[in-house]
Amino acid sequence: MTTPTKSRILCAWLPNWPIQRLIVDRPELRRQQVVTFKRDSRRGQMITAASPLAKRNGVCIGMPLSEAKSLLRRGSGQHNFHVLEQNLNQDVAAIESLCQSLENFSPIVGLETIDPLDFKLGKRPGALLLDVTGLGHLFGDETELARSLVKHLRNAGFHIFTAIADTVGAAWAAAHYLAAPFFKEHHQPLVVAPGESMALDSLPVEALRIDETVVDTLDQLGIRRVEQLLRLSRNDLAMRFGNAIHRRIDQFTGTLAEPVIAQRPPADFNAQQLLEYPTRHRETIEVVIERLVAGLCREMRSQQQGALQWNILLSCNTGPIDFTVSLFQPTATVEQIMPLVQMQLESVFQRSQRFNQPTNSTSSAPVKKKRRKLVRFEVNEIQVAVTSHVVMAQQQRNLFDENPRLDKQALSHLVNRLAGRLGTENVVYPTMQSGAQPEYSYRLKPLVDARRKTKRLTPKLKPNSHKFSRPVRLLKPPLMIEAKLKTISADPDQSSRQLHRPPAVLTIGKTDYRVLDAWGPERIETGWWRGPTVCRDYWRITVHTGQQFWVYRDLRGNRWWLHGEF
Repeated sequence: MTTPTKSRILCAWLPNWPIQRLIVDRPELRRQQVVTFKRDSRRGQMITAASPLAKRNGVCIGMPLSEAKSLLRRGSGQHNFHVLEQNLNQDVAAIESLCQSLENFSPIVGLETIDPLDFKLGKRPGALLLDVTGLGHLFGDETELARSLVKHLRNAGFHIFTAIADTVGAAWAAAHYLAAPFFKEHHQPLVVAPGESMALDSLPVEALRIDETVVDTLDQLGIRRVEQLLRLSRNDLAMRFGNAIHRRIDQFTGTLAEPVIAQRPPADFNAQQLLEYPTRHRETIEVVIERLVAGLCREMRSQQQGALQWNILLSCNTGPIDFTVSLFQPTATVEQIMPLVQMQLESVFQRSQRFNQPTNSTSSAPVKKKRRKLVRFEVNEIQVAVTSHVVMAQQQRNLFDENPRLDKQALSHLVNRLAGRLGTENVVYPTMQSGAQPEYSYRLKPLVDARRKTKRLTPKLKPNSHKFSRPVRLLKPPLMIEAKLKTISADPDQSSRQLHRPPAVLTIGKTDYRVLDAWGPERIETGWWRGPTVCRDYWRITVHTGQQFWVYRDLRGNRWWLHGEF
């Protein structure tokens, strides 16, 4: 019986990744003072990254940008300084592209995991993880493998520290806290022998990859080394910090498995066919497209992918003709795609028709009727590509699931055909958004959009009193009405109180409605960023006919408007 091979993980740490990316993209920034900043709604412009030269002149992470600029000017001397706004999307895209370039060293290349809360706060991955189990002999040994990786990245302009260990946690800790001095002394990466335990006790608690708030709390308690942490009871730590600390310790030692998640590029699904003889026959073009679509659907089904958007390109003698087919739900079925392609082809052939104008325009000669003339374009090559695709979600249907209202596939077909005929921008659904003014409390989004999420989360609405509910129907624009107010007091000195009187009679058009009940006023004001401030007092009115209206009085123009009906 053979003993299973122990896993080996290589961690490549690129310190100060945002600055490294900028220097590689713009070599003129090398050996310059470079800082990046972000805009904070409460604290203003704050420093997020700084080059080594800028740090030596006193610039710190989290420092206000104005203070950093004064330090940079004071310490510039013969060096220029550059202030750039951070671009988190470019940082992530660049390190993901770097992952894809390292697949000749390992088939499994991934990124360090970032806590979702830290990710929202702007923290991005700065270390690469490679599963090098059983790959050392291909390069001579594991040390030569790490050296080859370091040489490859250094030739690309990156500064890197690497370490190899049995677990992701051990390799990460060694690269961040042991490889730097080891590299300077021995000029080679740090390789921990298989099965050999690292000196975990001497490492700082940050080497366990725990949250910064937990690290700050431990520092206040005087716990700065892992050996101090291990002396404490597991139950006491779990009661105070949860299981995060012990989960990281178990991942470090290998008690809890932590695999490397490969960062692979999205699969490309495209096909093309060069026609032996150019053709303008529509049925022939449809057959070729259907054959290409069927092949791509089989390929996507094998990878559990579904297409949200297709692009068809017809190379013609008169120039290229392309069109896009967007889908409401991801699919890899030819029967759902081809009807939409045929609709687009029909419009393409209709647009290719032109009308000949009459050649004789004299009044005495009879006017000739316009006649259709087909533009003689000929297709010589057809290309089909999937421009947006996602993982297909499999869901088992219930035993007695025969309600037509629950047939999501039929709904998808309907939405796809409507979007194909009317345009994707005309088939929309409402979404709620923050805003006190009713006109801006919702937004219309296209149902068929390749960039949208495939599964929308329905918002959990809090149960409110019926008095605070909004009407089912909103008038757009509101209708001006007349209102006779109830008399509360005959004292003219109480004018401020008279302004908030409910209406007694509403006149809508030529009809008078006697008010039986009124709730209000509900004051709604708009934000200053939308121009002139709108200030309204809304009332929920019940009239003698049983109808309920939502009316408001414009406090600026002192006019009454009907805005909705319950």
